[in-house]
Amino acid sequence: MKRQHWAALGVLVAVGAAATVLLWPDEPAPQPVAYANISRNTRVCLANTTAGDTEEIWRAVQLEADHEPVNAQHLIAPERNPETIAPFLNGVLALHCRLIITTGTDMHDAVTAAAKSHPEQVFASDDSTITLTNVRHVRTGPDVAQLIRTIANGP
Repeated sequence: MKRQHWAALGVLVAVGAAATVLLWPDEPAPQPVAYANISRNTRVCLANTTAGDTEEIWRAVQLEADHEPVNAQHLIAPERNPETIAPFLNGVLALHCRLIITTGTDMHDAVTAAAKSHPEQVFASDDSTITLTNVRHVRTGPDVAQLIRTIANGP
């Protein structure tokens, strides 16, 4: 009689295991994060290492966002050392900004490297020592405003 109990228990365990495998819900694969600009506005990003040195430029970006089809973002690097500025700027590139404006000489190496490796990306910088064709030089709010208008209304 004991053998029959063990045999029945074995059959129940086997049926339970099979049912578990067959009825286990399929987990969908994780979906990659996709940045979508549903407004279709031009995305302009101001990236720098301190908030204080960009007041005039940020004000110009905001004013153009009020008058042009522009979504504006101001992103400040968490640290000013070169080891963190390059990854910070790579994160800004991942946002798919049509124009990335940078300020400060501490951004020089990161902007130069990013502009070289992303020739299709338009940058603007107050660092006139960067001589790449996809880096525009801006010094004042009106310079920034004109560049934003050109990019927002361009092809």
